[in-house]
Amino acid sequence: VTLDKLTVNDSATGVRVERGAGEITAQGLNLSGGDDGFVALTATKGIVLRNLTIDGASRAAVRTFSPDLQLINGRLTGSATGIDAGAATEITAITIGGVDEGIRARSPDAIKVTDADVSADGMRQVRYGPHEGNGPRESGARETVAQSIDKIRKAYLGVHD
Repeated sequence: VTLDKLTVNDSATGVRVERGAGEITAQGLNLSGGDDGFVALTATKGIVLRNLTIDGASRAAVRTFSPDLQLINGRLTGSATGIDAGAATEITAITIGGVDEGIRARSPDAIKVTDADVSADGMRQVRYGPHEGNGPRESGARETVAQSIDKIRKAYLGVHD
C-alpha cells in the first residue's frame, strides 16, 4: 500500500495501520488536529513514513508499536508527545517542537535516532527505553539528550560507573 501526499484534518486518528497490515509506504502525509496523528499497531510490519508533517494532534503525533517502523524526514508540532515508540523504530532527520514530551521510547528493542531536533515545552525531551545512534539535539535544554539518557539509564538499570 502506498499513500502519497494525503491530507487529513481533525480526525480522531489521522492514519491508523491495523494489526496484520504491512508493507506500507507513506510519503508527504499532512495530518492536522485530532487525538493522534499516525498510529501503527502491533503485528504490523514494513512501515516507512517519509516527509511527514503532523500539527496539533492532542495526544501523540506518531504512536507506533510496529517493529522496525522507519520515520524519515518530518516535522511534528503541537502535540502532547511527538513520538511514542513502543517497538523498535528508526527515526532520521526529524524536527519536533511545541510538545510536552519529545520522544517517548518504551520499547524493549532499540530506538535508533539520527539527526533529530527536539524542542519540548514540558519537562521531558526524551523518556528512556533502549536507544542508540546519534541522539536528538534539544533546543533550550540544560544538558544533551545523551547525558539525560545516560542518567536515566543508570537510574533505571541500577548501573554505576
